[in-house]
Amino acid sequence: CDYQNYLECDLILDPNFLAAWESEDPERYARARKLLGWKLMGKKWETEIEQNASTSLKGVQQEIEITEEASGMYIVKKLTLEDEKEKKIAELLPIGTFIIGGNGRIDLVGTIDKAIIVNLETGGPSMTTTMTAGDYTETQTTSFYIGIDRQGWYWIEDSKRGKANLFTKDLFVELLREVSDYELK
Repeated sequence: CDYQNYLECDLILDPNFLAAWESEDPERYARARKLLGWKLMGKKWETEIEQNASTSLKGVQQEIEITEEASGMYIVKKLTLEDEKEKKIAELLPIGTFIIGGNGRIDLVGTIDKAIIVNLETGGPSMTTTMTAGDYTETQTTSFYIGIDRQGWYWIEDSKRGKANLFTKDLFVELLREVSDYELK
């Protein structure tokens, strides 16, 4: 495993590997960091789902292709969640890494709805406006969402109110119920 084959490498989950890579090749690391978010999240949730004895769900990975203008084509894995009868309940479907205002998007697609999960930097996306009248200049920065106190994956609860919720295990269970009407056992 090396920096060239990072997407196929589980070492990207190791903080020491990431720190060494960042110091050795900071420019390439910065570009690749956007492509790592989906893998880190997918690995985390796949492990939690499969190791949690109290759940009846099984995670099945399948490779898919994503093509983005900024990066070209790359391979990612979607995670299909199935019940004990192998009926599809929902999918964690990577959408892209180069999105406006964020570092990536994964949709939780269920049988009746979907939830959009985005990777955001601390503070989230914002807009800065500057108004100038003669010698007077006023600059104002407005955040699009509230509740983004650290970098991570978020579900935007209400785009009108702009409330962002950190994507946790409890939120995953709640969203799974909303998008698939499925109760974890």
